[in-house]
Amino acid sequence: MELRDRIINETISLASKKSCKDITMDEISQRLGISKRTLYEQFSDKSSLFENCLNYSFEFIKNDLNSIIEDANNSLISLIRIIQKAAISFPVRCDLIHDFEKYYPQVYNNTFVKQVNYIKVEILEKLVDRVVENGYFFKDSDFNLFHNIIQLNLLYATRSSYIEKNPKYTSEQLSNIHLLIIVRGFATQEGIKIIDKYKDTLKIISK
Repeated sequence: MELRDRIINETISLASKKSCKDITMDEISQRLGISKRTLYEQFSDKSSLFENCLNYSFEFIKNDLNSIIEDANNSLISLIRIIQKAAISFPVRCDLIHDFEKYYPQVYNNTFVKQVNYIKVEILEKLVDRVVENGYFFKDSDFNLFHNIIQLNLLYATRSSYIEKNPKYTSEQLSNIHLLIIVRGFATQEGIKIIDKYKDTLKIISK
């Protein structure tokens, strides 16, 4: 693996465990066994490193989401799998997103928000249109409302305080429980039949 990719992967690993403000260039270089000078030759500062980490993560996510759409025969199943994939492969926790917004607003606005909006418009909205056309969601379904509820679910289910209140479940399981409720709320009777038919395969309900 190239040094640049090693640095990015190590930083993403750290970001899954602690606040971005607590991650230091010293810590990253020590964990990788490289000098700070070598690290700064790859990334000019921490903002640049975080920006590259987000872009790197989102590229993997977008490729995975497009693969899900191509592989699935049913638009509603594709939609559910995409939301599930976003829940488990999201590059940062809810708490960390708020930290990015607070401590690195330029990275948050220019990279995180931009990438999320791309997924919203170019992938999710087009897929929801297909779900409606196929008769699985009501014709008057409000996409922006659907997207906002899903986004809130993904963020809230990764909030440490919420997970602590529900120790029986993992973050992924909580997301799936919420997802079932949300999707069924927008689904027609045909859509509900599809959900009920595939819910065990999709692991949409926690065991």
